[in-house]
Formats: sequence, C-alpha cells, structure tokens
Amino acid sequence: MRLRTFLALAAAAVAAVVVWVAPSQAQPSGPYVLSYSGGAYIRFLPTTNSGAYNAVSGLVPNGTPLDLYCWIDNTGKGGWAYVGSSRSHLYWTDRWFNVPVPGDHDGTTGFISAGLVANQTRVPRCVKDVYGDYGPPPAQTPPPTQTPPPTRTPPPTETPPPTQTPPPTYPETSGGVVHTWTNYLDAGGAEGPEIGSNQTVQVACKVQGFTVADGDTWWYRIASPSWNGSYYGSADAFYNDGSTSGSLIGTPFFDPNVPNC
Repeated sequence: MRLRTFLALAAAAVAAVVVWVAPSQAQPSGPYVLSYSGGAYIRFLPTTNSGAYNAVSGLVPNGTPLDLYCWIDNTGKGGWAYVGSSRSHLYWTDRWFNVPVPGDHDGTTGFISAGLVANQTRVPRCVKDVYGDYGPPPAQTPPPTQTPPPTRTPPPTETPPPTQTPPPTYPETSGGVVHTWTNYLDAGGAEGPEIGSNQTVQVACKVQGFTVADGDTWWYRIASPSWNGSYYGSADAFYNDGSTSGSLIGTPFFDPNVPNC
C-alpha cells in the first residue's frame, strides 16, 4: 500500500512539472557586440592596452547595437587582439572599428576590436583626425619640375575662339550615401555635399586613389551641379552596371564605359 501511494505521488509530481523554455531573443538587424566573454570594452585607442570608457560600469553586453563609423588596421602598439564570438572560434586580428560609446550622448567615440562585432557593415577607413597618431603618413609632395625659361616668339595672329563643346558625362547611380572629397588620394581634403542613396549623378571620369575597405581603388569625379567636377566619390559606392536599386554585392568596382581622367 505504501509503495503504491509513493508511486502515485511521484507520477502526479512528474505530471505537474511545467517545462519553461526561454523565448529566443531577436538579434539587432545591424552590427552588434558578440563576445565569448559576454561583452566587450570600448577603448580610448585601437589597442588592447588602452583604457576603456566603460571600465567602471563593466563590459558593453552582447547584443548591444553599434554604429560603425570607420575601420583601422593597427599592426603595432598593442593593436593585435585574440578574440572571437566563442571559445572554439578565437583568432588574432588587428582590425578595429571606431564607434560611438553606447549610452554617451555627447558624441564621444572609441574603438572596439572587429572580432567582437557581429553582422558587420561596410564602412570607410578612418581618417587621421579620428585616431591621432595612428593615422597614415602624409602623402609625399614631389619637388616642383624645373622648366626652362620660355622662348620669345612673335604674338600669334588673333583668331576667333572655337566653339566650346562640353565634355561628355556618364550617369551613375549610388547604392547608398556617398561622401565626396576634394582629395581622392587619401579620401580627405575638403568634404563636399553627400550623394544620396539611389541618386543618379553625372560623372566626368575615373581615377585611381585611396583604397576602400574591399580593395576598390577607383574614384569618380562628380560633374553634376553642387559638385561641378571639384569633388570625388568612391566608385565602390555605385552600381556601375546600369542598375538603379538593389544590393551592391557582386557589382563591378567601376563602370568601364567611364574614361580615365
């Protein structure tokens, strides 16, 4: 009798057990923190031995959304980090992203190792004034070419000026917001007006210059009003194949129909 009573109570206890399964938490649609340690530090400089903005409050937890401003590869000064999303996927990387400090509303930015960022998006390389001493060396200016003094020649016979024919331009459509600059060699100089996403502009020619994140070195000289041939935009941000919408993945680095400058 006791045995039957015990078995009946045990069966009732098993039947009363409710299994609770935690609902899955949707990850952010953009970049976010993902580390085997549960979070990451946002550091002052792109080095593992730099101080961190969140050293007192602790790690920025996994799943925290991030805005990626730009990237930098730091091969020295503590730039290499041994990181990953899990202990079975740890690796060395010297790439860092410049991001706004989460929870900081005064525009402060810091650096996080690229190995701790999931769902990464394409961003440009950091310019010098973002990270101080870690910028690229300034471009070397070649010495001026010595030219002989001009030979005196009789004045030419005046002829009416020829009719000016404007040079041809070529329509190109952007796949996202495009930043423009006066110096295509280092993506710097004076910044010009932005080209909006899926906006079609006229370009005059293409020229090789600063290398963007995926290795594209081609830049377009923008001929449309507001730019007037004085600013350049990376050809990598355009479809370059006649498309006017959709993803940039798989599109060519430049339009071969656009002549060299």
